[in-house]
Parts: sequence; structure tokens; C-alpha cells
Amino acid sequence: LGTNAPLTLQDSQLSYTNGTVVYTPSPDTFLGQYGETVRVTLAVSDTLGHRTTNSWPFELELMPVLADNVIVISPASTLQLAATNGDTFVFTYTGPSSGLTNGHIVVGTDPAFPYQRTVVSVTEELTTHTVTLQTTQAALADILVEGSIHFEGQGMALEETGARSASVTDGISIPLNGLPLYVKEGVKVDVVTGRFEFDPDLSIDYQIRKPRKFDLKISADLKLDMMLSASWQDSLKFDSSQRIGRAARNITGFIPTRILIPIPLVVTAEFRAGLEAEMTGHARVTGGFNYSRSVAVGVKYRDGDWTSFTEESSDSKVYPVTWEASGSVRIRAYVEPKIGIYLAGLIGPTLNVKPYLELEANACVQPGQVGVDVSLFGGITSTLALEIRGWDKELVPPLPATELLNLRALLWHGNFARATGPPPFQSEKLVWIPCGTFMMGSPSNEPARWPNEGPQTEVTLSRGFWMGKYEVTQGEYLEVMGVNPSSWSPRSGGGNYTELELAGFDWSLDWPVERVEWPDAMAYCAALTARERNAGRLPPGFAYRLPTEAEWEYACRAGTTTPFHYGAALRAGMANFMGGWDYPPCGQNEPGASCDNPNAYEIDKIDWPVKVGSYAPNAWGLFDMHGNVDEWCLDWLGDTLPGGHVTDPRGVPYASTGNAARRGGFFIFWPAANCRSAFRWNPGFGSNGVEGFRVVLAPL
Repeated sequence: LGTNAPLTLQDSQLSYTNGTVVYTPSPDTFLGQYGETVRVTLAVSDTLGHRTTNSWPFELELMPVLADNVIVISPASTLQLAATNGDTFVFTYTGPSSGLTNGHIVVGTDPAFPYQRTVVSVTEELTTHTVTLQTTQAALADILVEGSIHFEGQGMALEETGARSASVTDGISIPLNGLPLYVKEGVKVDVVTGRFEFDPDLSIDYQIRKPRKFDLKISADLKLDMMLSASWQDSLKFDSSQRIGRAARNITGFIPTRILIPIPLVVTAEFRAGLEAEMTGHARVTGGFNYSRSVAVGVKYRDGDWTSFTEESSDSKVYPVTWEASGSVRIRAYVEPKIGIYLAGLIGPTLNVKPYLELEANACVQPGQVGVDVSLFGGITSTLALEIRGWDKELVPPLPATELLNLRALLWHGNFARATGPPPFQSEKLVWIPCGTFMMGSPSNEPARWPNEGPQTEVTLSRGFWMGKYEVTQGEYLEVMGVNPSSWSPRSGGGNYTELELAGFDWSLDWPVERVEWPDAMAYCAALTARERNAGRLPPGFAYRLPTEAEWEYACRAGTTTPFHYGAALRAGMANFMGGWDYPPCGQNEPGASCDNPNAYEIDKIDWPVKVGSYAPNAWGLFDMHGNVDEWCLDWLGDTLPGGHVTDPRGVPYASTGNAARRGGFFIFWPAANCRSAFRWNPGFGSNGVEGFRVVLAPL
């Protein structure tokens, strides 16, 4: 349609703009009976005679039926409101008596002063023709036996004004410049520059008739621009917030009886800026972001059940981060509008939407330099609660507080180092891995994942370490231990080595050592430590060991979140694995599934290890993290990851459990799916001829 001439609309009640057809019936159009389900049919044809027809069902509103005890007070009534004082209402009347008794509900029709009150007691003065009523607020369901009511409103106006609050025509804008979030006991956290913008829309549809129906939808555009500065010392944990503004909007709905009965609805929003923080050490960090979200949240009531829904989209931009720190920090700064909806003076739904900026920094001192790992997260949480007193007794029990949204995403990550003197240790065979924080394990939607790769766990490694650039080679192992246990070597003069000779491959001591059991790998690290320490080539307090599972995965990922440090796929020629079993899998998604690629065998016919460094390294300069030989880790292979947030995790040693973890995958009959960064396994005690390892040099 968009590439052709404009549409000709034969029905004047139709309009077409930006791909949307809108039907607006004229005021005298009869659509059907109250509560009737009708169908609207749209027919479209072109000049060549092609024709299409679409049809949609709609349920028309219910006829309003007032309860028998409702007394409607209109300008034509014999009763007229004279005065009010809290729950006391005074009316004048004509005729011999007011006719009011306990249990009556008096309802006003003046939109400027709507009221719905249940009479508790009556005091009547016959001489003055006045009646004084003691009343309570009436519930809407007590007034209507049957009917439909709709409320709709856009935007809000600030009730509080001042240096920090300003109102704009298309929503609410609150400057945050210089806002102190926390100042106490050596800690200062404030907003250097910032602004919060909030533009809400509201709609409520309420049907009083069995089956009851209730629909609430609140949508809003939120923008949070914040540059945050924090300085502190010592160890602290605190949570503080302050109100920075309040807004309200009055909305009036009507019960469409012969004389319209107004139903007042007040929507309020209280804006609070707050801070949640955990700090240790001494530091100053400045960072920020521009974060915008369009979010819609709501609930539906059908057949006695409440269901909630959410819709959201977002965009973000991160500002430069500066730091000066030794210690660790987690700061979450937020601006939270809490929306309350009040029907006829009684509370109904309350909703809070909290967009936030979370800054995590971990500083560590390492030989010759001090480093810091900084991550900025953006997120949004939303909770809905509902109290039914002003609505309908049929909807009791009330909806409990329900979490509608809980989203958190990494916006930016940086790792920095500053020299504090010449590094005491340099080696061409080791790579420095900086301290930092990362998500360990695989997300639940990663193809071919295994259950023990979850739940994803936020891991902080508080200290940097050196890691072997390559897997330990046969030559290195032979030099330190005096033996070469590898199957793929000339040690036996036959077997696998004979197969290599027949294939024309030139064996080298630069191939990775394999067929190494975990105690032998541990013994190698101890012997290497003793040799290098005796030669004066180790920094004080450092020793060689195997990497923990967390250290291995952190180093393998090198800042990536994809299945491989290469990205989302692993194909033949990218690493030494069973080259015909590519990733991602095709046609199936069970754990370990791969995609059979027969053509890959022409690219990769290797069924044995290859010289270390034969494939491209990751971003931190580590080779063969995917494939070649399996790599032992220091710690125990648990059934699951711990979840949540942990610092420097280390499992139970293999010697006490017989189940040390292996990482990285290997060269023979092994699919790409099992070479992923998050893959973790152990087939049991002993060697199956593919186990190798790489070393870590770290503080004791």
C-alpha cells in the first residue's frame, strides 16, 4: 500500500494514516445492544479486482443498572446538597420528608464535586427541611449492579515546584544537577549533572457483572540522564532515598445513565531519588549514562484470576568513567516514580517503576601497577500492588504485590591499570589477566547448553593473575618432570605416533602435553614453582597452580558474552575439534548438539593435537582456549553454579572428591558445542588420553 497511490475510502467514518486504518463511528451510529458482541468487517479491493476482507469482534459496553438503594442527586432532584464536613453531609429537601434511611447511597452528578456516600445515620429537621447524614465512602460495586466504566488520561502536572522541579508540556522533567544522594561519615555520592523525564498514560476498563472484568494499563516514557560521582573510605553499606517531586492528575469517568454520574479518579506520582551502596576501601569514581525506556505494565482480571503483562524497549549511552581507587564498590542510583490510583477517595492500584544506574568497581593492586575493573549496568524494576476496597468485593482477595519487570543489562565495561613502578616479573609465555567481574555460565537460551552451566552467576575476581599463553607443551613437561606421558608422541615407538608418521605429520615437543591426570598436573605446578623460586624468577608471594573454573572461564571469555571468544559460532578451521560438528546446532537443541557439516572434513581432517598457538588467540592473547586438549581446573565440578554474586569462588579440591573440572574441549570426536566458554565437565576418575592443562601464576 505504501508504494502506491493514496487509498480511496468510500466510508467517511474511515481514515488511513501511517499504515493504520481508523474507524470512528458518527454519534448517531447504532452499533448494537448493550453488552452485545458485534463484528466489524473491513473490505479492501484494488483497481485490478483483487479483494481482501478482514473481520474483528468487539464487545459493547454494558448497560448501567443502579442498585435499588441509590439516590441520584441532580439539579432536578428534590434533595440538594447544602454543606459537607468530612463524613457529614447536609441536604435540603422539598416535600414532607427527605425519604433517606440508613443504607441509602447518595450519589452526586456535579463533575465539580462528585460524591458517592453510604448513609450510616440520619438526623432530620422537619421544620427547616434539612437532613444531616453521617456517611462512609461507597464502593463502586455497591452503586452499580451492572455496567461498564472507562477511565483514560495522559500526562501529569507537578504539585511540588522549586529549584529541583520543573514541568514541561509533554510530561514531567526534574533536573538532578547537584543532587546529593548520600553525604555522611566520609562518604559523598552526588549527581554531577542529570535530568529525569516522565510522561505517563493511563487507561482503566471495569465491567461490573459476572464474569467480572478489570483491565489496568499504565504506560510511560522515562528518560534518566545521570553523571554520578562517589568518594568514600572504610567499609560501609547503606540505602537512602529522598523525595524530589510530586505530581497529580484528576480524571473523571462517568456512569452513562440518563443523567451522567461522575466518578472521580485521582492519579498521583511521588518521585524519589535514592542510592543503594556497598563500599570497601578508599576511592573516587565518576561515571554516568543516558538511559531511556518506553514501558507499559498492567493487569487483567478474568474468571477469578489476575494476570500481569509488560512491554518495554530501551536505548542507552554511556559517559566516560574516571577512577582513583583501592577497594571495591557497588552503587545503584535511581529515580523512582511511584504511581497511586485513587477511585472516589479510596486507594486502588499502586505501581512503582524504578529505572536505575548501577556502577560496580573493583580495584586491585598487582605487581608494578594498580588496576580497576569498572562495569556500568542499566536496569529497571517495576512492582504492582492492588487494594480492592474502592472497586468490587467480588475481586477480593486483593492482588498481592507482583513484580512486573526486573531487567538488568551491562551497558559498559572497562579495565584499567596504572603503573606504580617497574613490573617485577615478565615472561613471553604468560599473559597478565586483570581483576574484574563477569557473568559465569551460559544463559538459559544458549543452544546446546548443559544444565550444570547455570544458573548464570556474577563473579568478581578481586586479584589479577598471570596465565599461560599456551597449554603446557610436551617439551615443558619433560623439562620439569623428566617424563612425557603423551599418547601422541614417539615415547612408545608405535601406536598413535605411528599413525602420525603414516599421515605425514611432523611431531614436535611444542605439541600440548596430554594424558595427564589431575595429581600429575598439580605436581607439575609445585615443581615449577620450586624451580623458578630457587632461580629467583618469581615475584614474592606468588606460586604456579591450576586455574580455578572461574579464572579459566573469565580468561577464556576475555570480556565476551558469546558462546565462544570468537563470537556466536565455531566452524572448522577456527579451532582443533571434530571439524565436521559445527556450532550453532541445526535441527535440534539438546545438550551438546551440533550441526553436521560434511564439507568441513575437507577443511579439517585433524584427529590429533596440533602445535600450541596454531589458531588465533582471544582478545587477551590466550591461545587454544577452545579445543586442542582438555584443560584441568583446580576446583570441584559442582552440579550447578552458585547463582547470585560471588567473589573469588573456589570449589572443593579434586583429591577429596574425584571430580575436578575440565574446560575447553579437545581434538578427537568432540563437537564444537562442547568447546564453548561455559562448557564444564569431567567423565570421572583417571585419564582418557585428551587431558592437558595450562598454568596460572597468582598470589598465594
